[in-house]
Amino acid sequence: MASPQGSLSLLMNAGADAFSNLWDVQFTLPSLLTPNYPAGYGSWSVRVSDFDPPEPVAGTYPTDYKGVQLTRINTKIEFERTLNFTFRIDANYALYEDLKSWKHIFFDPSGDGNLGFGMFNDIFSAGVDVSRYGKIEVTAYTSDVNTELGDIADPSNTTTPGAKYVYQDVVCTKTGEPKFSRSDSSAVTVSASFIFGRYIEPYSSVTDAGGIPTLL
Repeated sequence: MASPQGSLSLLMNAGADAFSNLWDVQFTLPSLLTPNYPAGYGSWSVRVSDFDPPEPVAGTYPTDYKGVQLTRINTKIEFERTLNFTFRIDANYALYEDLKSWKHIFFDPSGDGNLGFGMFNDIFSAGVDVSRYGKIEVTAYTSDVNTELGDIADPSNTTTPGAKYVYQDVVCTKTGEPKFSRSDSSAVTVSASFIFGRYIEPYSSVTDAGGIPTLL
């Protein structure tokens, strides 16, 4: 059994903890929209209240033999490819406008309405136009005391990088509508929803640079 002094030294040398509020979300708009933006725009980090990443799990099935039942892995990755974020709207509704433009690529209910089909159609083939799809990156800061906290988390400047979730081929399916009240002066928020195709989980050997990564 370790002595009290040894246990205390171990605790003191363990370093700082990771904290659940040190993370950032970066959105890259579909390139179909960015020609309308000034140079340097089209990718932004915004104030998102919470993030609960969907987790892919291996499908299972039971197998029985002489009174013994075992659970085995089947040939299916079970994964709900949806994301939900609650955004704080800035003073001039620019973020809300971006989300609407993103959604209108595939459906615009105004006027007679318009609905575009073919989401993820042949998106993994060479030469296919992917300009309608965006990307969402969620990066957690490490607790390294020598790390400077910037506008967007940078996991490359620490010995042990923070967790990073990458969602590609993203479609905005819901922008949410702000709620207005005469009796309340709190910040306006909207809850937007997205679906995505490709996913790279934290600490994966797959990267999103240099081509199309493995579909997960």
